[in-house]
Amino acid sequence: MQYPYQKQFRTFLHTQHKSAVTIENYDAAVAQFFAFMVDQGQSVKAAEITESDVRAYLAALQDNQSITIRTYNKLLSQLNAYFSYLLSHRITTSLPTLTIHGKAVSPISGVTTKWLAKLDEILEDDNVHFYTRMTLLLCSHGYTVSEFLQPGFERIWHNLTLNSPAEQE
Repeated sequence: MQYPYQKQFRTFLHTQHKSAVTIENYDAAVAQFFAFMVDQGQSVKAAEITESDVRAYLAALQDNQSITIRTYNKLLSQLNAYFSYLLSHRITTSLPTLTIHGKAVSPISGVTTKWLAKLDEILEDDNVHFYTRMTLLLCSHGYTVSEFLQPGFERIWHNLTLNSPAEQE
């Protein structure tokens, strides 16, 4: 779907050295927003878009499509870029995304160590690449990648105590 000032916005993104994929993603996000506005029987004039319109769109996506928090934040960012462009070029006089904030993404709960219990099985699996098995073996002994990629690590390697036949092989 075409949306107001689409060509100008795409040109602006290009002058900001955005990649072609990024421009397409921004374009698709804004087009979807305006398609939603049409489906709702709302105005598609850029200057008439309100904060409530943007909130309704994002809420509908959460309710109907169960978008993730990351997708919500990405879409909000893309819409904010579009409306900021309109405001900075004096096409509109308001920024409908101004008071809408992204949602906090919960941090990853931690590093899993379940693979350590299956280390011998992994080390014996010829379908796992040799370098992957070597990396897992060294990590299981407490070495970081930056440590075992350093010149001279072979001295440490030769003194490493290997615990099982799988490790020794």
